[in-house]
Amino acid sequence: MLLHCVYLSLKPETEDRDLAELMSALSSLSDEIDGMGCVDHGPNRDFESKSEDFPYGFVIPFNNAEALARYAENPKHKRIAEGLIASCKGGADGIVVFDLETGAS
Repeated sequence: MLLHCVYLSLKPETEDRDLAELMSALSSLSDEIDGMGCVDHGPNRDFESKSEDFPYGFVIPFNNAEALARYAENPKHKRIAEGLIASCKGGADGIVVFDLETGAS
């Protein structure tokens, strides 16, 4: 299993409703991409005060690398990604992606 972890350095002017629409659209992909789990998203609580530049993020479980590749190439995902890039400081540079391979299957 892979956990696709994405951390967003949002622009101050990013509206909550715009972010909610993007997350809703992202969540809807799990119905059409085989091997993609449910999207968990929300604000960074940053209890250790180490990641204040990334106030929001999401995590998506994928059954395997092939499922993650299907997601990456999906045209709807690419449109959603454009919206996320536009919402982040520095565009794509304001997004950190961490794909964690877990022992769960």
